[in-house]
Amino acid sequence: MSSERAFVVSSEFDGHRLDRFLAHHMARLTRSRISRILRANDGAVRLEPPRPVRPSTTLRLGDRVFLRRPDDSADDDPQAAVELRVLYRDAWCIVVDKPAGMLVQPAARVFAASLTHLLTRLAGPGEHLEPVHRLDRETSGALMASRVKEAVPTLRGLFAAHDALDKLYVALVEDPEGRWPLGGSVSLTESLGLDPDAGVRVRMGRGPLPARTDVTVLERRGTHALLACRLFTGRQHQIRVHLALAGTPIVGDKLYQMGDAFFAAICDSPDDPALLALLPAPRMALHAAALAWTCPFSRAARRVDVPLPDDFPFEGPRTPWLGIAAE
Repeated sequence: MSSERAFVVSSEFDGHRLDRFLAHHMARLTRSRISRILRANDGAVRLEPPRPVRPSTTLRLGDRVFLRRPDDSADDDPQAAVELRVLYRDAWCIVVDKPAGMLVQPAARVFAASLTHLLTRLAGPGEHLEPVHRLDRETSGALMASRVKEAVPTLRGLFAAHDALDKLYVALVEDPEGRWPLGGSVSLTESLGLDPDAGVRVRMGRGPLPARTDVTVLERRGTHALLACRLFTGRQHQIRVHLALAGTPIVGDKLYQMGDAFFAAICDSPDDPALLALLPAPRMALHAAALAWTCPFSRAARRVDVPLPDDFPFEGPRTPWLGIAAE
């Protein structure tokens, strides 16, 4: 028996090679192994719109990459039993509260515990629930999915264009030097791109892609600052990279706070107690706190706010950003 998974190309992967795209989404497989799968040309990977499948194939926004793999319904991840909380629903979309630690798209060893698979439990007869954007695995909060297959490209376009949709995140950062004074606001505009010198293939750094993150300081607790981060572009790891480049990495970020060597080690041994003991928090302190958008079908204005979850490492108000998300 086998099952087929669909990976949708989001804006941060527009223009990427197929092998790099799959390497990002299938972290347990090496890029050389992925290249061998692609060169085998046995139908294990296919593309929509249809075209030849090669390691160097260039992907575009909205492409779908289908991967056929042996069925592994015995997924042992306890998150496979999670019931997603629906925050908003209309005729075209739903917004759910994604827990930290959950992948949006299936990966090499995670299927039943992926958000895409869990959405099937919420789908009614004839309903097509499909995520129209993505959050990093350790990021919690608001995630939108389409309820109608024909609406997927339009809703995905909201996140690509950023002119009819507001995304607000809350991040807790290490700030021992007081880079972020209470009440301060600043725009981070460092251009970003894949870091060619990184020891980890998904690491981002300074590059050619314009990026903008507006930051407002919500709280200060000792050497930590709680920040509201509003996105105007959607580069891979944008908030994480911008804050790390500013010298204030997100608490618990295994890559940008802890470094390449730690990230590689914990990917190989995610349950190693010695590695886990080095983390300043059990999860990365980044939360998708609010979505505000104009529905492209009804033209109605909508907004969803998601309180900080109990596992977010911050002792304080759960909704300190209310009133600042949308212009």
